[in-house]
Amino acid sequence: MPRLRKGDVLSSSIAISATAGEVYAIVSDITRIPQWSPETVSAGWVAADRFRSRNRRRLAGWRTDARVVTVEPGRRFSFVVESMGGDWTQWTYVIDETDPDTVRLTEEFRMCVDLPTAVLIFERLCLFVFDRRRDLASNLDTSVARIKAIVEAERRRREEVARPQDRATVENSNNVSLTEPEKAARIILRGMDRNHGRILIGADGRIAAAAPRLLGASYSGIIARAMRFALKRKAATERPA
Repeated sequence: MPRLRKGDVLSSSIAISATAGEVYAIVSDITRIPQWSPETVSAGWVAADRFRSRNRRRLAGWRTDARVVTVEPGRRFSFVVESMGGDWTQWTYVIDETDPDTVRLTEEFRMCVDLPTAVLIFERLCLFVFDRRRDLASNLDTSVARIKAIVEAERRRREEVARPQDRATVENSNNVSLTEPEKAARIILRGMDRNHGRILIGADGRIAAAAPRLLGASYSGIIARAMRFALKRKAATERPA
């Protein structure tokens, strides 16, 4: 196979069950690159738009510096790896939203220079890589598959944490229903048979009927304030952290 040349591009794509924001939060966190990269073992910021990583594979270990060149939250994140005094390679993550809960993530690799002969020899002797193009294609497939697993696992954990709260809400709402439907139906039918002008169902019904008489003209104002308070409480609990 011919060596990699300047402008050569390789990519791999995968569908992920998540939002664009959830995927972007992962791929734009450069400290997490070791979780999916087959070669990077650590990465950390050294400036606002620059980071350094340590890499290891088989017999070799090396350090690289990179600068972030594209930041488009929810859409694209890209950085350029620098070496030998210039740009070496560019790595880009592109996120395409296919529907509200599914995205297609593409990781793209682009060569910024012709691969030098010295590096080609180094890769063969120390990395045991004899076809860098095929090796990179495999690494890209591995990376996007690992990112998919990370994003979807973290989403499942968030849903599991929220589920007990949802169950508690349902249980509490069930406790509020003081009169069972079957009993309410019997009361309504009995009242209709007896031609009652007003049919009160359960303690909650009797309280609702008595409230206007007890509170008088202030009844509607109290109910309105209580409704506004309940809506504020609901909005506060649903507001994202």
